[in-house]
Amino acid sequence: MGKITTTHELAKMINCQFGYTEKTEKKINNGTVMAVKRFTIKPGVKVFVVEDVLITGITTAATIVALREQGAKILPMVGVLVNRSHKKKTVGAYKITALINYPLTIYQPHEYPHCAIFSPALRPKENWELFHQIQNS
Repeated sequence: MGKITTTHELAKMINCQFGYTEKTEKKINNGTVMAVKRFTIKPGVKVFVVEDVLITGITTAATIVALREQGAKILPMVGVLVNRSHKKKTVGAYKITALINYPLTIYQPHEYPHCAIFSPALRPKENWELFHQIQNS
């Protein structure tokens, strides 16, 4: 969806600073760790967290942790363009305010219909070369 462009334009519209976090290679308790990169946060600054698409909330929660570690004061809601999280109302203590609520069916690997026909469940970003080879064969 172009989340950096989308949030940059939102920041311009409401006349505030723009920034974003990026996933790191580090994992804590098998969880995602996000990092504030390419901009600085002054301690005590108020931050409105915005997501383009929210599914599980794991990345959003990790983003909030990264921002708080930098001294940001997170506003009590998370703005979301599309909430696909099946009735999820909060990320931790932060209320989700979504423009569109459109649930996505989330399967456990053993329940996914394509796995029943022996097609393995793969994460696209981690298997991009494989997907590209399959598409071109």
